[in-house]
Amino acid sequence: MKKFLLCVSVLLCTLALTVGTAAKELPFVADWADLLSDEEESALNAFLEEISEEAGANIIVAAVDSLEGTDAQTYADDLYDAGLTYMGLMDGTEDGALFLVAIQERQWAISTTGTGITVLNEPALDSMEDILVPYLSEGAYYLAFQTFGELCGTYWDADPYGDENYDPFYDDYYSSDRETVRFEPKWIFISLIAGFLIALIPMSILKSQLNTVHMQSGAASYQKQDSVQITDSKDLFLYRNVTKKPIPRDNTSRSGGSRSGGSVHIGSSGRSHGGRSGGF
Repeated sequence: MKKFLLCVSVLLCTLALTVGTAAKELPFVADWADLLSDEEESALNAFLEEISEEAGANIIVAAVDSLEGTDAQTYADDLYDAGLTYMGLMDGTEDGALFLVAIQERQWAISTTGTGITVLNEPALDSMEDILVPYLSEGAYYLAFQTFGELCGTYWDADPYGDENYDPFYDDYYSSDRETVRFEPKWIFISLIAGFLIALIPMSILKSQLNTVHMQSGAASYQKQDSVQITDSKDLFLYRNVTKKPIPRDNTSRSGGSRSGGSVHIGSSGRSHGGRSGGF
């Protein structure tokens, strides 16, 4: 692991020497796989910088050609830690999230740190995976990176301190634009009475049309004499009972675990990380 961290540090230092000032002008986008055009990189960096300032956290995207034998989650964690040192992102905070894409292995990872571990909780990671992976599968990397920034902005704006059960895509509790409607019990009673009265009118009309019809205890009144003669009879089994048992879902495609934002673990630098990784 120390060898890998050293390699990452050397890579970042080499990038600093070769790219110089231009690299530092794009601290929130690290496109080492050349997936984006120069215009897309600049626009994406400006967008992520704005999101990061509003969230008070580092929202970063990175693309590499290969993981060099390391798993995606570890690579993303160490890349985030190295980025804090090299790029000097949001001064005074380690909070944030990094979205990594590895082209050769077709792997992705989200690494969260600080408040990012609780803001991007398990429901949030579920939604992000469902939304981002189709973009990656189609090769729409710019859309995937941009959407990642938009989602992070949504989550940090809605719940900046983290709620393990909150997901703004399924709960609009935090929406200030919606007026809260309180449903009082009396309205349930009123609705039941109104429904009963509405149904009573057509039922009364239908019943009044059946004055000549009387209940019969058997079918003899409706049967003509000698009209039916049964010459043969047999028992037939017409129905069967089927017991259905659900097949357990295979959730191995999702990594991460706790509802606080995936399994919290310690990176090579000693910093705590959360997140999730998978393939596309």
